[in-house]
Amino acid sequence: MWKSLLAAGLLVVGTATSAPFSKDALTEDFDYSFFGGLFGNGAHEFIDNLVDTTPNTKNALKMAAILRNSLESDALEDFNQFFGFIIKYGKEYKSQAEVAERFRKFQDSLASIETNSRENPELEFAVNKYDDLSEEEFFSGRLGTYAKKTKKFDAYVPKTAPDNVPDSWDWRDHNGVTPVKDQQHCGSCYAFSVVGTIESQYLVHKKTELDLSEEDLVACTYLNDTEYHNNGCHGGNFEDSFAFAQEKGLCTEKDWPYDLDDMDTPIPQCTKKPVAAKIKEITSVSDEDDMKVSLYENGPLLAEIQAGGNLFRDYHSGVMDPPTPPDGWNINHGVVIIGYGTTENGTDYWTIKNSWGKGWGDHGYFKIRRGTDCLGVTSGVFAVSV
Repeated sequence: MWKSLLAAGLLVVGTATSAPFSKDALTEDFDYSFFGGLFGNGAHEFIDNLVDTTPNTKNALKMAAILRNSLESDALEDFNQFFGFIIKYGKEYKSQAEVAERFRKFQDSLASIETNSRENPELEFAVNKYDDLSEEEFFSGRLGTYAKKTKKFDAYVPKTAPDNVPDSWDWRDHNGVTPVKDQQHCGSCYAFSVVGTIESQYLVHKKTELDLSEEDLVACTYLNDTEYHNNGCHGGNFEDSFAFAQEKGLCTEKDWPYDLDDMDTPIPQCTKKPVAAKIKEITSVSDEDDMKVSLYENGPLLAEIQAGGNLFRDYHSGVMDPPTPPDGWNINHGVVIIGYGTTENGTDYWTIKNSWGKGWGDHGYFKIRRGTDCLGVTSGVFAVSV
């Protein structure tokens, strides 16, 4: 490990505590036992010399170093990972008590990853930036789509038979997907999925790359508007979101940047901005064969699913295929389906773009089983035209 760090220019010759260290060294194969050698030998000097680390994160690391002194020996391996976790994700904690609380939750996450990996060998799980949160904390601000069935959309009519489209397709390979975004701790997935689908349609059909404003949609469909009835960071529905994008249009992210990083952030008043994009038509696609054809013919699809549970937070790769709950799927999340395919062992899947940042899942994407209504994926699927 030392040789690799030297080669990467992340350590210089000298003591471990005096050598500058960058979070770029914290790759997937990093040996976190490295941090164990710091304590009792100048950990504060190491922290002070960290590269690209804010003063608040350095302060959190110093409080973590104090916490280490109170830990039993069997917790030190977990602590080494936690120490690296703080560096890698630039964590900022306000008190010694918060550091202790976040470490306990980080340990719970490590245990969950170990259990999930053992019980789901077809999936890969890994630590991500959310692992100092409880599952309840994590999901409370990252879901938020609910079904509203008052409007009947025209049904999609495929032009091609399912057997006549490619066996696999991924719009990332055909310039049809814009970058993954992060809704932060705000239940605005309904806005991100609608906006992501519209951005893809402009790429596919107009060869135009747009970065549209989710906050425009959130603010202007909030309950204080009599025309639309979404609930800001506490959820929304596609029906009102589509109506706004079709009737009013969306501005760009540059004109209205996203600043809703918490459930309690006040929703701003709707402000008129220059319109950059509008929807022309919305069709409903309810059959997975038709979904495959529509995705290939027209571009990425918007879908409602049930997210949550212990498979989701630390998912890294593989095809999710959880059993259907006894009471059926409970729709709570909006996503964009951007591809489909079949694994080497014959499992059909959908490739899905999420809105939890590039640090979650497989660089912001995940896969679910195709053909079995996994996660209730056929509950609400829509194709849009621009």
